[in-house]
Amino acid sequence: MNTRVLELLKNPKNIQSEDLQLLKEEINSFPYIQNIRALHLSGVHLYDKENYQKALSATAAYTTNKKILYQLI
Repeated sequence: MNTRVLELLKNPKNIQSEDLQLLKEEINSFPYIQNIRALHLSGVHLYDKENYQKALSATAAYTTNKKILYQLI
């Protein structure tokens, strides 16, 4: 796993728009890691609002505990 992704998991408020592509690549490599999906969703919400609904649907499909996802939103 990329060191930048690990850093973002520790400090999610440090996410930048450039990190969205990196997170998407990690999701493609590890599709069932919910933390990375949630982090990507948070970044999409901040930097790519037109794709937020699509990202939310995909994240919800892979999230086992919807309460956590609801708290994130």
